[in-house]
Amino acid sequence: MQSDFVYPQIADRRSLEEWEAAGAREIREVAIERTREILGHYYPRHIPEAVDATLRERFDIHLASEDMRAK
Repeated sequence: MQSDFVYPQIADRRSLEEWEAAGAREIREVAIERTREILGHYYPRHIPEAVDATLRERFDIHLASEDMRAK
């Protein structure tokens, strides 16, 4: 515990003064931005194409699988 440090990707570890000078972004705003970034670049490769096709037939999925893959 004395040598290991955790630096969260979303939490802001700056002092209050530094945080306010940088724009004082709320944690929700940062989390939403990070979520959109992750979902914009992630496609579950562990789902076989046949399963993906079955899910798309059964449910009203508007986003094409080609649009979800990294380009």
